[in-house]
Amino acid sequence: MELKKFIQNLEGKWFVQRTSHIACSGESQTVRGDALVNLNNFGRGKIVSPFKPEECPVSLKLNHYSCGNCLYSSMLIFLPIKEMQDSAKVMKLSEKNELIIGHCCIDKLGTMHISFSYEDNFIEERIWFASKNLKLTITIINKQGVLQYSSFASEIRLR
Repeated sequence: MELKKFIQNLEGKWFVQRTSHIACSGESQTVRGDALVNLNNFGRGKIVSPFKPEECPVSLKLNHYSCGNCLYSSMLIFLPIKEMQDSAKVMKLSEKNELIIGHCCIDKLGTMHISFSYEDNFIEERIWFASKNLKLTITIINKQGVLQYSSFASEIRLR
């Protein structure tokens, strides 16, 4: 599957169940909720200020969030790499509102690999579709080469 089509398939409302493990404490937890993915396609020169931080009552730890009845919002910006088919640079904000630039690609099996390195952290995420309406995700966070966090999520498209 080509990168553009893969990203388009992410759009929609999803029911999410994520099981995570925090290695240093041995703590595991499972959370359920809804996720809404909206795509915005901007032409060249159209993005003026893509990141607009807003106050939100969410506790963030290494891209892991835990909260009661609150909302969490994030934005990824994909910039295709012309020389490398099915690859892109990816931009997002860290918990400290610092710009992080990573890389993503689609492998031969149709799995999207996204990776970010910043400070002493390395974040890797693999996303694939088991079917049109079932998406699976594995996330791994290492700090100084030591596993800190891992999670597995299954998401069912609601619309």
